Amino acid sequence: MSERTKSAALVFAFSCAGFCAPGCTGDDSPAQVDNEQTRWEALMSDGDPNQIAPGSMGRPGSPPPLSPADRFCPGNDCSGSPLALWTFNDCGATPSTQLEDTAFTSPIAHPAFRAVSVACVPGIDGAAVKLAGDEDIVYSPDQSNFVFDKGLTAAAWIKPDRVSGTQSIARKRFDGTSSFVLGIDAKKLVFALKLTNGKTVGVSAGGLAAGRFTHVAATYDGKDAILYVDGVAVAKARAEGKIAPGAGPIFIGNDANGRVLKGIVDSVWLNTLAAPANVVQELTCIHQPPVVKLTPAVTGPQIAGATVPFDLSITSTNGPSCAASSFQYFTQPFSPLSTDSFFGTLTLAPGETGHATVNIKSSRQSFPGSYVFQVQVAESAIMSTTPVFAEATYVVGTGPIACDGFAPPTPQIIGSSFGIAGPGGLFSYAAPGLAAPAVTPVFDPNTYAFQAIQVSANPGVPTDANSAFLGFGLGFGNPPCVDAGAYNAVQFTITGDLGTCQLSLTLTPSQNNAVNNGPFGVCTNAGGCFGPFSGTFTTGVNVVRFTDMTGGVPLATLDPTALNAIGWNLTAPSDGVTAPCVANFTVSDVAFVTN
Repeated sequence: MSERTKSAALVFAFSCAGFCAPGCTGDDSPAQVDNEQTRWEALMSDGDPNQIAPGSMGRPGSPPPLSPADRFCPGNDCSGSPLALWTFNDCGATPSTQLEDTAFTSPIAHPAFRAVSVACVPGIDGAAVKLAGDEDIVYSPDQSNFVFDKGLTAAAWIKPDRVSGTQSIARKRFDGTSSFVLGIDAKKLVFALKLTNGKTVGVSAGGLAAGRFTHVAATYDGKDAILYVDGVAVAKARAEGKIAPGAGPIFIGNDANGRVLKGIVDSVWLNTLAAPANVVQELTCIHQPPVVKLTPAVTGPQIAGATVPFDLSITSTNGPSCAASSFQYFTQPFSPLSTDSFFGTLTLAPGETGHATVNIKSSRQSFPGSYVFQVQVAESAIMSTTPVFAEATYVVGTGPIACDGFAPPTPQIIGSSFGIAGPGGLFSYAAPGLAAPAVTPVFDPNTYAFQAIQVSANPGVPTDANSAFLGFGLGFGNPPCVDAGAYNAVQFTITGDLGTCQLSLTLTPSQNNAVNNGPFGVCTNAGGCFGPFSGTFTTGVNVVRFTDMTGGVPLATLDPTALNAIGWNLTAPSDGVTAPCVANFTVSDVAFVTN
């Protein structure tokens, strides 16, 4: 007989050993039947589903089948996406016998149910079901979109205790028989279909073994019935037609005639279209948690505010049949740490290791100590699985050194529009024995913007040149710690009479702000905290560069990235000759500028 003849004969002369009607012995010898049609009827026959799975049959008047447009598939091509997927990973998670359908490609869910006696055991990937008794079964009640007239894919991982006799892997009920059967018969994998034209299509192949996991799959596209073992097509029969429709459940691991697959079943994948060969191959992929690591595991002591680059390594441990996969990582720093590397993706083949740099920075307000952060890694294709974490420790040895500045939303401090300082931040001061200046906020009558500061100073006559100072200023509020690093100067306008008072500008960085002045000051210098200052200036428009400011304590020059306040310092004459300091003037249009 030629190979072509042999292939054709499979369609009409498939052995039904073990797939027998009630009363058959179920051993490995061929069933004694009168003709081929009777053999096929015996192969596909099944008893009353309600005897083994009560309530599994659909009720009369069920809603009509959904059209393919009602599914949600990538690129609107559902041939590579399951209609139903029972991973069984929820088996045993709760006392319930319900098993979740995790396909999520249809508005209809297809839950399955296991007999109470069906055990939950470790499978090829997570949990699986183990059938041991004659009445053990897993089934999914009939649904309106269990319609296979466009094709079929049925796939599963199985670990049978034996491969002799007849054992049902998956079948769809059709009246008193079946629309399709995927099973084991006499040490072979078998696949049989009932077509609307009355024909029965069958195909078989070897490759099974007891006591080990094997991936099995069957597809039918209206022309070819194909069997796969471990992702490889091993047998094929050609017969054009449509699979016969019928109300009935999906049986897994057993049927109404008790042809139980004693062993383990895992990850049943069902679709109403024939899956391409590459999709079937991908179903054999065993996804394993990646190996992740951060280097260094612990840093050396850092100055608060320092940035440390960590190397994140991710190694794919997926099985060799898996395609390259994308792994997403999410950096999770905890206060006082931060990162500019929140998210990233590495695409890795099985066994491949990839690297990414994760930058971790401590707050400049950090106190000495050890701070742990973590990076979460998950495989993009299976984001529902438990993620893997890598941890590392950032050590602060010196701190705090300053507050963490934020760029102001506007360069305006006060003026014609709303700036970063408000009237609530106004303050004034004077040396012992002198009167502090009186300061009054000036508002725009139309916009109510804080427009200017009206200053009146009459401090009296100092007797000590070291105690001849007085002044006023504004604490920043929006934000309270200003990063003005994008600018290099401050501009403001003085209008009025300064008298004999000498006026200079001061900016207060966090480093020069006393700790008792609020949460942003870090200076604990016993001799005082102040400055730096500019030189003196007069009325009109003034521009003071940051680099022209000196004399601060403890930081002599200005750090513009952590500013808490701006102020104007007046010095009253103390020589006993110059007239006393009396001044009335206005400060307006205060802003950061680049000059």
